[in-house]
Amino acid sequence: IDAEKFQEIAQSMAQSFSILNGGQTGIGQGVLIASGASQLTQLSEYYTELGKNEDGESDSVTYAKLELEKEQLKESTKMSENIERELENKGISSSVEVQTTTHYVQLTLKGSLLFDSAKADLKPEAKELLKQVAEVLADYSDNTIQILGHTDNVPIHSARFADNEELSSARALSVFYYLVDNTSLNPANLRHAGMGDRTPVA
Repeated sequence: IDAEKFQEIAQSMAQSFSILNGGQTGIGQGVLIASGASQLTQLSEYYTELGKNEDGESDSVTYAKLELEKEQLKESTKMSENIERELENKGISSSVEVQTTTHYVQLTLKGSLLFDSAKADLKPEAKELLKQVAEVLADYSDNTIQILGHTDNVPIHSARFADNEELSSARALSVFYYLVDNTSLNPANLRHAGMGDRTPVA
């Protein structure tokens, strides 16, 4: 979420409700929102106390949460539209599905394009696809980019992988290493995790 837009929302809520402990006019002990992941937590704590009484949350706080979610969704939608346009320009939109939520934009690359069944080694054609996707994501390299590996629900036990958990983690790592070694994306902002067969894509 754009930090400047986020700060505007917080200041707007403070001016609208003016119900702050001890006459505070900012987040926490008067600290304004800065960029970084902590801003969500700070704002959450801020509007948890905002306008709250003994009966719990007020209508004003509920409204504030809804307004925040609307702004978050607006930012995510804007990002996803830009990404979809770039994917279209590169001619790879049919290989990448884009989904938008309040908190993130998700790109799903079809597993069959990247890996052979029960394997974690990237196919040659997958490397070119990942390179082009990375070029699109370069505009968002300051954001956290999380790489999630998946498998199907067929149990696996081989000399290399004990189960689907290991296979999915290895797949996420394969993509991670490729992006680190072959693209300009900041490794510090890349995360990877294996989802096994617990979160099926299909």
